[in-house]
Amino acid sequence: MGCYRSLDEILVWGESDNSQKLEIIACTAERRQEYIRKLKNNS
Repeated sequence: MGCYRSLDEILVWGESDNSQKLEIIACTAERRQEYIRKLKNNS
């Protein structure tokens, strides 16, 4: 799954300020946890 950023997040990353990057990182952390939960439920 890689870095867990969406395509839109990847595209705006270079233009984002630090607070926007922190928001993106927070979203990726949530996506990662959801991905892990789904993997565990399918085991």
